[in-house]
Amino acid sequence: MRLAGEVTLGEAGALKERLLEAIEAGSILVDCENLQAVDLAVLQVLLAAKRMALKRGRPFRMRDSADWALASCSAAAGLPEPGDWQ
Repeated sequence: MRLAGEVTLGEAGALKERLLEAIEAGSILVDCENLQAVDLAVLQVLLAAKRMALKRGRPFRMRDSADWALASCSAAAGLPEPGDWQ
């Protein structure tokens, strides 16, 4: 699943649905290579998806965020650290 540009509260609901579908289908790889910015709502959706995936025994991975702020916030929120994203 690819995230690009700015992903904020307005897209959080649709992102949640996509993540839930991906969890049901198997493992998740969230590609953040072209992601420029997120807000707290999106970080919360990603964290909830990670927890749900792990609870169901499914891998949850994130890849390539060029934005160090996103990487830093993600790590603080308990999402995979940049070195573990791929």
